[in-house]
Amino acid sequence: MATNFEEVSVLSVVIKSYIIFEDEEEGLGYEIEITDSLKHPFSDFKDRVLNTTKVWRDKEPGPTIFLNVGHREEVELYNEVWKRKIKKFFREATENENFLDSLDREIKEPHNVISQNLFFLLYVNELFNNEILKAPYGGIKELEEDDLSISFFFGIEGYENYEFDFVNDIINLWIVKEKPFLKGYQCFTRSFVLGESIKGRRITTMIGNPESDHVSLLVEGGLLIPLNEDGYKSLSYIDSQYINQWTVKDVEMILKNPVYAYGVGFEPAELFHEWQYVLLYGLATLPIKKYPIQKLEIVYESFMERVKQNICYFYKAEVILPDKTEFLKVVQKGIDQLRSYLTGSEEEGISKNIIFLMKNRYAFLPVIYNFLESFFWKEVNERFEKLEFSIKEFGDLLDEAKNLKSGYEKGLLFEEVASYFLRSVYGLKLMGHRIKEEREEVDLYFCNVSLDPFLWNLGALISVECKNRKEKIKVSDVRNLVPVMDSKGIKTCIVFSMAGYTQISLKEIEHQFVNGRNIIPLSMEDLEKVCCNYPPNKLLADKMKELFTATENDHRLLY
Repeated sequence: MATNFEEVSVLSVVIKSYIIFEDEEEGLGYEIEITDSLKHPFSDFKDRVLNTTKVWRDKEPGPTIFLNVGHREEVELYNEVWKRKIKKFFREATENENFLDSLDREIKEPHNVISQNLFFLLYVNELFNNEILKAPYGGIKELEEDDLSISFFFGIEGYENYEFDFVNDIINLWIVKEKPFLKGYQCFTRSFVLGESIKGRRITTMIGNPESDHVSLLVEGGLLIPLNEDGYKSLSYIDSQYINQWTVKDVEMILKNPVYAYGVGFEPAELFHEWQYVLLYGLATLPIKKYPIQKLEIVYESFMERVKQNICYFYKAEVILPDKTEFLKVVQKGIDQLRSYLTGSEEEGISKNIIFLMKNRYAFLPVIYNFLESFFWKEVNERFEKLEFSIKEFGDLLDEAKNLKSGYEKGLLFEEVASYFLRSVYGLKLMGHRIKEEREEVDLYFCNVSLDPFLWNLGALISVECKNRKEKIKVSDVRNLVPVMDSKGIKTCIVFSMAGYTQISLKEIEHQFVNGRNIIPLSMEDLEKVCCNYPPNKLLADKMKELFTATENDHRLLY
């Protein structure tokens, strides 16, 4: 995903192909690996494009194809820009003997997100990176429905007859697998819409549409998934037309709809509200307790202009609430409610839905944080914890926690150990400590303010439990975490245990992982490794890899 609204509507895709067999009668047998800017909006996009995974290393590589997918007008513009830039780069390559070194340096620079410029450089690198220079080829492929179009580029080493047909077959396979479509001006894929945004939500019931004969699944959070071929294009939320009474979502869609105060309505409305929720998440995670209404008005109106120009269709309507201040107070209240939710407070459902939404709409965050920098540069860059990790300081805390005998003081100090450990992970922000609510008690809450692909595998809100007792963590302890995680839409809970874990509790953690819940077990032995120069973020990543490896081919994934 890009860092600015101007690039957000066009989807960047790289398709790597691998030839499995070649037969005169059956033709080429091949498989493909897909990387796109919705599912891989951060540094992992570049990593996946530049590196071949173990699965494919013994396969013969076929063409690598770069796609710009989106609204016809945008794609045609991108296509012309790319053709001009390709000519320019080839001219530079012939005139500048340091061209390849310069290209290599630019690509190896740290890139937190995928941008159009980096995407193009990756294509140029594909042309120049091997011993044989590849010739650039490409074209435009128009799809039958909507105004969707694909601009594609690849490189050819020779004049193989199969190349163009093969490339066309690969693109067609991608279309079948991913089913790209437009919502407003923005391009989405079926796997993105039906992936993390619904994973982990419990199915409540099946419900019929009152205006048609279509049937939908109603899942946790009030999300409706139509059970028809194109249902992924029209996910929506249950409202009064289904149950003959106002829902929380109905009220929310009215209160936070700018059409009444500004006389501007957006279509599709759900897409606008998704972007608005990510904006609220961005604002809620900045170190600003209260936004001045005048400043919030400037930010919100600028946000609407960006959405009008780049994301949603809009229409003008009569202004019903001429006092914009009242509307902006509602927006401010939404920010306050979400921030309270991130610190552990309970709430009727809107904030939980935002946490669910952020399971994959974090792809919008680079754009939102970049947008907010124009108004709150200092605060956007200070949203991270400023803790500089010290092995000695952490080791002293850990030793003191181990040697204390008082249960209460030992518990407090162990929580301090956990807090220090996680605050040193760049991108996690401490939001709440010792939170007690009517239905739950959690030691620590952290929220995700990063642009880090691994950390977003952990989710937007992370709970932390610290167990300083003498007994090992049991199965019942693991299962007791689940209701709190499910009630708040939490994907990850990190458990710190003084005594360690029983083998059967670790099996239960694997079982929960298979069911979409990340429970990361950290023991004293793990924490002592940190004192031996084992970085906290690497320890967390390795723990997640262990869970993934242990369950990679688990048959429970099918049930």
